[in-house]
Amino acid sequence: MSRRDSRLNAKAHECVYGETATSVVSSPIGDIQLVICPRGVHALRMIFDNFELTKCNVAVKSNSGKHDSSNTVSLCVDWLNAYFQGTVNNSDMSLPPICHLSIPDNTATFTQQVWEIIVNEVRYGMTASYAEVAAKLNNSKACRAVGQAMRINPVSIMIPCHRVISSTGATGNYASGRRNDVKAWLIEHEANTM
Repeated sequence: MSRRDSRLNAKAHECVYGETATSVVSSPIGDIQLVICPRGVHALRMIFDNFELTKCNVAVKSNSGKHDSSNTVSLCVDWLNAYFQGTVNNSDMSLPPICHLSIPDNTATFTQQVWEIIVNEVRYGMTASYAEVAAKLNNSKACRAVGQAMRINPVSIMIPCHRVISSTGATGNYASGRRNDVKAWLIEHEANTM
Protein backbone atom coordinates (compact mmCIF):
# COMPACT_ATOMS: atom_id res chain seq x y z
CA MET A 1 0.00 0.00 0.00
CA SER A 2 1.38 3.40 -0.88
CA ARG A 3 1.89 6.11 1.71
CA ARG A 4 -0.88 8.12 0.01
CA ASP A 5 -3.29 5.15 0.29
CA SER A 6 -2.56 4.77 3.99
CA ARG A 7 -3.34 8.47 4.56
CA LEU A 8 -6.85 7.91 3.14
CA ASN A 9 -7.70 5.75 6.14
CA ALA A 10 -5.47 7.38 8.75
CA LYS A 11 -7.80 10.13 9.92
CA ALA A 12 -11.40 9.59 8.92
CA HIS A 13 -12.52 12.98 10.19
CA GLU A 14 -9.77 15.09 8.63
CA CYS A 15 -9.66 16.12 5.01
CA VAL A 16 -6.93 17.94 3.14
CA TYR A 17 -9.63 19.86 1.25
CA GLY A 18 -11.09 21.58 4.30
CA GLU A 19 -13.10 21.22 7.47
CA THR A 20 -15.50 18.37 7.95
CA ALA A 21 -18.92 18.08 9.54
CA THR A 22 -20.37 14.95 11.09
CA SER A 23 -23.95 13.71 11.09
CA VAL A 24 -25.44 10.61 12.62
CA VAL A 25 -28.36 9.10 10.74
CA SER A 26 -30.65 6.24 11.66
CA SER A 27 -31.04 3.40 9.19
CA PRO A 28 -32.67 -0.02 9.00
CA ILE A 29 -29.33 -1.66 9.88
CA GLY A 30 -28.43 0.74 12.72
CA ASP A 31 -26.93 4.17 13.17
CA ILE A 32 -24.55 5.44 10.50
CA GLN A 33 -22.05 8.27 10.85
CA LEU A 34 -21.58 10.53 7.84
CA VAL A 35 -18.49 12.72 7.63
CA ILE A 36 -18.87 15.44 5.01
CA CYS A 37 -16.04 17.58 3.61
CA PRO A 38 -16.07 20.34 0.99
CA ARG A 39 -15.75 17.72 -1.81
CA GLY A 40 -18.61 15.49 -0.59
CA VAL A 41 -18.88 12.36 1.53
CA HIS A 42 -15.59 11.82 3.29
CA ALA A 43 -16.65 8.80 5.37
CA LEU A 44 -19.69 6.64 6.01
CA ARG A 45 -19.29 4.39 9.03
CA MET A 46 -21.59 1.95 10.77
CA ILE A 47 -21.47 2.91 14.44
CA PHE A 48 -23.89 0.43 15.97
CA ASP A 49 -22.69 -2.32 18.30
CA ASN A 50 -25.04 -5.10 17.28
CA PHE A 51 -26.64 -5.65 13.90
CA GLU A 52 -30.39 -5.69 14.30
CA LEU A 53 -32.63 -5.07 11.34
CA THR A 54 -35.40 -2.54 11.99
CA LYS A 55 -38.06 -0.94 9.84
CA CYS A 56 -37.31 2.75 9.65
CA ASN A 57 -36.45 5.44 7.18
CA VAL A 58 -33.02 7.00 7.09
CA ALA A 59 -33.19 10.23 9.08
CA VAL A 60 -30.71 12.65 10.60
CA LYS A 61 -30.33 12.24 14.36
CA SER A 62 -27.55 14.77 15.01
CA ASN A 63 -25.13 17.18 13.28
CA SER A 64 -21.84 18.73 14.34
CA GLY A 65 -19.04 20.69 12.72
CA LYS A 66 -18.44 24.10 11.22
CA HIS A 67 -18.66 23.06 7.56
CA ASP A 68 -22.14 23.56 6.06
CA SER A 69 -22.92 20.05 4.93
CA SER A 70 -26.71 20.19 4.82
CA ASN A 71 -26.99 19.73 1.04
CA THR A 72 -24.67 16.71 0.93
CA VAL A 73 -26.28 15.19 4.04
CA SER A 74 -29.68 15.58 2.38
CA LEU A 75 -28.39 13.86 -0.78
CA CYS A 76 -26.98 11.04 1.38
CA VAL A 77 -30.23 10.58 3.30
CA ASP A 78 -32.21 10.46 0.04
CA TRP A 79 -29.76 7.97 -1.51
CA LEU A 80 -29.67 5.76 1.59
CA ASN A 81 -33.47 5.74 1.82
CA ALA A 82 -33.68 4.65 -1.83
CA TYR A 83 -30.98 2.03 -1.21
CA PHE A 84 -32.70 0.50 1.82
CA GLN A 85 -36.11 0.64 0.10
CA GLY A 86 -34.59 -1.23 -2.83
CA THR A 87 -35.36 1.51 -5.36
CA VAL A 88 -31.89 3.00 -5.92
CA ASN A 89 -31.28 0.47 -8.70
CA ASN A 90 -34.47 1.44 -10.52
CA SER A 91 -33.97 5.18 -10.41
CA ASP A 92 -31.77 7.72 -12.08
CA MET A 93 -30.43 8.65 -8.67
CA SER A 94 -26.67 8.98 -8.71
CA LEU A 95 -24.35 8.69 -5.76
CA PRO A 96 -23.79 11.82 -3.69
CA PRO A 97 -20.34 13.30 -4.38
CA ILE A 98 -17.61 11.24 -2.70
CA CYS A 99 -14.36 12.96 -1.77
CA HIS A 100 -12.14 9.94 -2.47
CA LEU A 101 -13.54 9.43 -5.98
CA SER A 102 -13.06 13.02 -7.13
CA ILE A 103 -9.57 12.32 -8.44
CA PRO A 104 -8.35 12.78 -12.04
CA ASP A 105 -7.66 9.36 -13.63
CA ASN A 106 -3.96 9.96 -14.07
CA THR A 107 -3.41 10.69 -10.36
CA ALA A 108 -5.67 8.07 -8.73
CA THR A 109 -3.90 5.58 -6.47
CA PHE A 110 -4.37 1.85 -6.91
CA THR A 111 -6.85 1.91 -4.02
CA GLN A 112 -8.89 4.68 -5.61
CA GLN A 113 -8.87 2.80 -8.92
CA VAL A 114 -10.28 -0.26 -7.12
CA TRP A 115 -13.03 1.85 -5.57
CA GLU A 116 -13.88 3.37 -8.98
CA ILE A 117 -14.15 -0.14 -10.48
CA ILE A 118 -16.56 -1.39 -7.82
CA VAL A 119 -18.67 1.79 -7.98
CA ASN A 120 -18.88 1.82 -11.78
CA GLU A 121 -18.70 -1.83 -12.80
CA VAL A 122 -20.02 -3.97 -9.92
CA ARG A 123 -23.60 -2.81 -10.11
CA TYR A 124 -26.44 -3.14 -7.61
CA GLY A 125 -27.37 -6.80 -7.09
CA MET A 126 -24.11 -8.08 -8.59
CA THR A 127 -21.02 -9.46 -6.92
CA ALA A 128 -17.47 -9.83 -8.17
CA SER A 129 -14.52 -11.71 -6.75
CA TYR A 130 -11.33 -10.04 -5.61
CA ALA A 131 -9.66 -11.72 -8.62
CA GLU A 132 -12.25 -10.32 -11.04
CA VAL A 133 -11.70 -6.79 -9.72
CA ALA A 134 -7.93 -7.25 -10.01
CA ALA A 135 -8.35 -8.44 -13.60
CA LYS A 136 -10.41 -5.33 -14.43
CA LEU A 137 -7.33 -3.35 -13.38
CA ASN A 138 -5.13 -5.48 -15.66
CA ASN A 139 -3.32 -6.91 -12.66
CA SER A 140 -4.64 -10.42 -12.05
CA LYS A 141 -2.13 -11.03 -9.24
CA ALA A 142 -3.39 -8.10 -7.16
CA CYS A 143 -6.20 -9.97 -5.35
CA ARG A 144 -4.76 -9.24 -1.91
CA ALA A 145 -4.24 -5.59 -2.77
CA VAL A 146 -7.89 -5.42 -3.83
CA GLY A 147 -8.81 -6.92 -0.45
CA GLN A 148 -6.70 -4.30 1.27
CA ALA A 149 -8.48 -1.55 -0.68
CA MET A 150 -11.81 -2.99 0.49
CA ARG A 151 -10.55 -3.07 4.10
CA ILE A 152 -9.71 0.64 4.16
CA ASN A 153 -12.79 1.83 2.25
CA PRO A 154 -13.97 4.90 4.20
CA VAL A 155 -17.40 5.13 2.53
CA SER A 156 -19.08 1.74 3.00
CA ILE A 157 -22.33 0.96 1.18
CA MET A 158 -21.82 3.88 -1.27
CA ILE A 159 -18.44 2.50 -2.34
CA PRO A 160 -19.94 -1.00 -2.32
CA CYS A 161 -17.08 -3.16 -1.06
CA HIS A 162 -19.73 -5.55 0.27
CA ARG A 163 -20.21 -6.70 -3.35
CA VAL A 164 -16.66 -8.05 -3.54
CA ILE A 165 -16.48 -11.68 -2.45
CA SER A 166 -14.14 -14.67 -2.52
CA SER A 167 -13.64 -16.67 -5.73
CA THR A 168 -15.25 -19.61 -3.91
CA GLY A 169 -18.44 -17.62 -3.43
CA ALA A 170 -17.87 -17.09 0.30
CA THR A 171 -18.73 -13.55 1.34
CA GLY A 172 -15.37 -12.88 2.98
CA ASN A 173 -14.84 -10.35 5.72
CA TYR A 174 -16.52 -6.97 6.09
CA ALA A 175 -15.18 -4.22 8.35
CA SER A 176 -12.24 -6.47 9.27
CA GLY A 177 -14.63 -9.31 10.12
CA ARG A 178 -16.71 -7.29 12.59
CA ARG A 179 -19.69 -6.81 10.24
CA ASN A 180 -19.86 -10.05 8.22
CA ASP A 181 -23.56 -10.40 9.06
CA VAL A 182 -24.18 -6.93 7.61
CA LYS A 183 -22.30 -7.82 4.40
CA ALA A 184 -24.39 -10.96 3.95
CA TRP A 185 -27.58 -8.95 4.55
CA LEU A 186 -26.57 -6.19 2.07
CA ILE A 187 -25.84 -8.76 -0.66
CA GLU A 188 -29.14 -10.55 0.00
CA HIS A 189 -31.06 -7.26 0.18
CA GLU A 190 -29.75 -6.22 -3.24
CA ALA A 191 -30.47 -9.64 -4.76
CA ASN A 192 -34.04 -9.57 -3.44
CA THR A 193 -34.79 -6.02 -4.65
CA MET A 194 -33.43 -6.29 -8.20
